[in-house]
Amino acid sequence: MKTMRRQQSSRSTRRRILIWSLTGIGLFILSLGLYYLVIFNQAMEVKEATFASSKQKAIQNSPLVEVSEVTRFNGEHAYDVVYGKTEENQPGYAFVPIVNEKDDEVDQEEEQQLETLFVLEEEGIREQEMLAKWKENCRNCTLEKMTPGIANDNFVWEIIYKNEQDKFVFSYYLFSTGSLLEQLK
Repeated sequence: MKTMRRQQSSRSTRRRILIWSLTGIGLFILSLGLYYLVIFNQAMEVKEATFASSKQKAIQNSPLVEVSEVTRFNGEHAYDVVYGKTEENQPGYAFVPIVNEKDDEVDQEEEQQLETLFVLEEEGIREQEMLAKWKENCRNCTLEKMTPGIANDNFVWEIIYKNEQDKFVFSYYLFSTGSLLEQLK
């Protein structure tokens, strides 16, 4: 009876398989990275799509005449926060509501709440002062983001940070006094 001999694979065959496998894995990782970049860029474009119109609305509907920065605040309602200066060269914040264009039915009460609001920087705690006050109370915390906003019908500073246990905390401080309004852990 004849036995069939199995041919041993040569070193060069194993090397080719390894090279093709590594090439395939590398292309897969590269494709994932490119996909992530495209998704990230699209998300940022959507987020920042309202910034240009919010600058215009802030200049039209508030005392601001010059705009230097626009950020987003997401609370009960989403606002583009437009930072700039008035004719008297006073810094201030205009809160331009982001109205979902898909929502055709916005009742009048909600529409009134969604007007552009404005506050002068001097009417409250400045950003650096609030940051210093927060750091005094939370020395081992890591700041993630600080944004002016509106919560419970009050102008606030939203401070997002990681606490000593490495957990995210959302703290809302009154813009006028710097006292803690609300904290979500």
